[in-house]
Amino acid sequence: MAALEPTQAAADFAVAWAADDPGGVAARFDVEVRDGDAGAAWTRWLTGTTETTAVFHGELGHTYTFRSRVQDM
Repeated sequence: MAALEPTQAAADFAVAWAADDPGGVAARFDVEVRDGDAGAAWTRWLTGTTETTAVFHGELGHTYTFRSRVQDM
């Protein structure tokens, strides 16, 4: 995951991720998000995407954490 500024000025903001793959194999990503503190549950945001960036539609005043998993195709 690419680092974001701690505070976003808008509820919609771009999130980016990547994988280092020396073999150049195409990859699919699952991206999850949680709303709140470290005890909050993870939920799927994107599943099986080949994109490496997307706009997240959040709510102002919320704290979001993202994680991604990659799988070679």
